[in-house]
Amino acid sequence: MKVAYIAHPFGGKPENVQDVERIIRQLIKQYPKYTFYSPLHNTGFFYNDIDYDTGLEHCLAMLKRCDEL
Repeated sequence: MKVAYIAHPFGGKPENVQDVERIIRQLIKQYPKYTFYSPLHNTGFFYNDIDYDTGLEHCLAMLKRCDEL
C-alpha cells in the first residue's frame, strides 16, 4: 500500500479536522490501495503545546516517509 499525506489548514480549528475526515472518507472509497495520513489527527492534539517550528518538523519528518502528498 502507498501512503498519502493529507495536507490541510488547521489553525487549531476543529472544523478543519472534520473537513479532513470527510475528505479521507471519500478518498478511501476511490483509492482502496492507499493509506491516508492526517497530521491533524495524529499530531493536532499537541498543537498548542509546542512551538510552530517544532510542530512543522514533526510534519515534515512524517511527510518524508509518505509516498504522496
